[in-house]
Amino acid sequence: PSDQANSIANSLCRAKLECCICLGALVTPPRYDSSRPGQGSEAGDRTGVWSPARLHPSWHCIVCGTIVHLRCMQQWLRTKEGGGTLMRCPACAVDMPDGTTLPQRARCFCGARESRNVPPGEVIPNTCGGVCGRLLPCGVHRCTAPCHPGPCQRRCGATVTNAHCYCGAIAGQTVRCGAPVVFSCGDVCGRVLSPCGVHECTAACHEGPCPPCPRTVRRACYCGREVDEEAPCGSDTAYCCGEVCDRQRPCGHRCTDTCHEGECPPCPLTPSLV
Repeated sequence: PSDQANSIANSLCRAKLECCICLGALVTPPRYDSSRPGQGSEAGDRTGVWSPARLHPSWHCIVCGTIVHLRCMQQWLRTKEGGGTLMRCPACAVDMPDGTTLPQRARCFCGARESRNVPPGEVIPNTCGGVCGRLLPCGVHRCTAPCHPGPCQRRCGATVTNAHCYCGAIAGQTVRCGAPVVFSCGDVCGRVLSPCGVHECTAACHEGPCPPCPRTVRRACYCGREVDEEAPCGSDTAYCCGEVCDRQRPCGHRCTDTCHEGECPPCPLTPSLV
């Protein structure tokens, strides 16, 4: 349980809790009844009986842990627009989840038993001794502590085994619930870079896409007039420079088309084409 839950439990044991609505006592303190015979290994060993502290019929907030008389909480309900009722804590003013209703009879803190059926010998009043079982803030796992007052521990103690690093070198690692399931392993990323599709990323394992390939390549235009010695890796190795091709045809004339890929078209001065 949380520190707040432990504080509430301590106040329950000392019978020091008051209802925040009526300011009346919430706990009947333990008392010694000398008129009732005790029990011992032999008759007459003890006289009188201790009656443990008892919590009055009450309702408790699952958010802040505030405890109020059940009869007082019945007056705290307000009508919800459109029908139905809405539960609201009188201390923290937080609306309870939709569908939450006020029980007709007081129940133990985990809700498993009616308070009247809770064993009176438990150290903390109104605890049934069973597993709490309330859903933890993670929304997946449930509290495994014994039935307790106040909020459950916010940090889930369960573990998950689907954690993996960004680069994929580590997969299926076990981490505590709520911890990042994707992380940096610190090793070299090693993923193939885009757009070159040849070289690998040399950065440390990282989130998001890899940076562009930092290497350069030599490229030239189709006609060979322009040469770029430091073109970004991944760019086309040949391109159109936009100038006249000017490559010499087999007939001796030069190509007058714009810089182009592949062989030059037939010379327009070829006799068969004239």
